Amino acid sequence: MIYIVLFLLLLGGWQSFMRGSKSEVISGASLWLAVILLIIGLVIGKIEMSVVLFAIFVLVSIFVLMQIYRFSTYHKYFPKMFPILLGYGALVGYLLFAFNFSNYFIWFAILTIGFLIVNFRKQQQAKAFTSLTEDEEQKKLLTKSVADTIKFHLLSSIVYIIAVVVSFLYFYNA
Repeated sequence: MIYIVLFLLLLGGWQSFMRGSKSEVISGASLWLAVILLIIGLVIGKIEMSVVLFAIFVLVSIFVLMQIYRFSTYHKYFPKMFPILLGYGALVGYLLFAFNFSNYFIWFAILTIGFLIVNFRKQQQAKAFTSLTEDEEQKKLLTKSVADTIKFHLLSSIVYIIAVVVSFLYFYNA
């Protein structure tokens, strides 16, 4: 049953990024259906509460990470946000161990990397906006800004993932 819920959540998340005429309806329906099936699964005992707590942990950790990314993807703030990314990654790795989510570590890594890849692709789509301006100087400035944002997004992602993995493995083997 949990796999059906995961499939519906992924379908809803994917459709929320699409621009089709029915994407909004499909997204909303699949997300509501996933929540209903999740509640039913909890009530009848087919889904463990630890899975739900893990899902909440993943959502909250990604939300906080995206708030940090708001600053770390700009060249001006990246050096200041680098230690914060390392610290947050270490904290998340420790919390994975402390909340006894060791069994879900691979899932956490896959879900987080998948989300970061989707977010990275959204950043790359911003390149299309640079062609909308006609002023060559402004076009060069926009192109450089988008390229820097993409570069710092990739660096932030690598730093965060390495910090989480190293931290988790340190506490798991300690």
